[in-house]
Amino acid sequence: MRSLDPTTLLLLQIGVLLAVAFLLGRLAERIGLPATTGELAAGLLLGPSILGSLIAAADREWVFAPVSGQLDSLRGVALFCGVLLIGVAGATVDVPFIRARTRTVGLISLGALGLPLAATMALAPLADPVLRGPEAGVWAFAAFAGLALSVSAVPVIVKIFADLGVLHRHLSQLSLSVAVIDDAAVWVGISVIAAVVHLEQAGEPSAWAVDVPLALTAAAGLALIAVVARRTVRAGGGSAHGGVGMSCLIAAAFITLGAVFTDGVGLDSTLGAFVCGVIVASGRLVPVADLRPLRTVVLGVLAPLFLAVSALSADLTALRDPGFALTAAAVVLLAVASKSLGAYWGGRLAGLERRPALAVASALNARGTVQLVVAAAGLRLGLISVEGFTILVLVALVTSAMAGPLIRHHMRQIPPTSDEGRREPLLD
Repeated sequence: MRSLDPTTLLLLQIGVLLAVAFLLGRLAERIGLPATTGELAAGLLLGPSILGSLIAAADREWVFAPVSGQLDSLRGVALFCGVLLIGVAGATVDVPFIRARTRTVGLISLGALGLPLAATMALAPLADPVLRGPEAGVWAFAAFAGLALSVSAVPVIVKIFADLGVLHRHLSQLSLSVAVIDDAAVWVGISVIAAVVHLEQAGEPSAWAVDVPLALTAAAGLALIAVVARRTVRAGGGSAHGGVGMSCLIAAAFITLGAVFTDGVGLDSTLGAFVCGVIVASGRLVPVADLRPLRTVVLGVLAPLFLAVSALSADLTALRDPGFALTAAAVVLLAVASKSLGAYWGGRLAGLERRPALAVASALNARGTVQLVVAAAGLRLGLISVEGFTILVLVALVTSAMAGPLIRHHMRQIPPTSDEGRREPLLD
């Protein structure tokens, strides 16, 4: 808006988004849906899907109008929120739990990732070029679409389990472990696609030759950052010297710098944030129990802001077109069916009974925040069109809305075990 300076405009945008996200999040919880559904709806309400189009039709100025760089600063803030959200999600993983159940986690991960990836890559050319971005060839679009529909929203899964008071349960940890592994694979894949597309645009004839060196550079760099961070913390007297606040500060800085590094070497920033979060989960940098305040701020303030800002870019008015609406419905059906069947079959092959396998499949089907991060990355990199982004946002909304009631239904019918109580004081 022309009457406000950029700083005041940014603060107004953040304040309005947080207020509307809070109100719609509470409304969603009242009707039995995850708060994330309402927080996503806040962006849809304030964006071009509803109020934005109405105000534009009335020829009035709008605080969230995507003109003259008006949203650039807000998107920068949202990027920081997304980085910390992914980092905190990585810090949630129970590493010893994964090691003790390698076969089970591996089979479910393979099914939950492999079936959506294969099915989407096979069918993606049918949606070309409507959903394909300007910078992507057919192969890059198909690969990105397959990876985009293979994700699981670790933050949403964590929030749903925490709201239900079952985060300490074995099935909850199993679901999170699988989601962590699959999301890590997805981020590596997306980062490689982004790097290859960038090099091909620059005229590099052997773009695929960078994959291994790039991955090795990223791994070595993140390991070096972890070593330097540990030594810096020790040189400063340890995180205990500054208490819980210092631990949260160290973890946030570590996650952010990891994101900067992977972005700097040509991979996506979220990969660095996620890996650094997993490193934080090991407890070697700071005590994991000290990170509760950081998790509270990220999930309670930064995540709703990130969700709302991400949904601002979606224009659901395109669904008025019957052809586009049919395409969107087909993609949503493909996403739900392939993820559910892949995770369920993987669970059954791993030896899970029917009800636990259904519970895990229901949890892994939630796309939520991670789907939005992936969609935003694809739109930013030119791998998908605005229409493609809109459909991915729709997938995130539908699957997140489904996950809460389904998880609640299945978990209620699975009795707890005695050894699950050891995690309860820390996680719930």
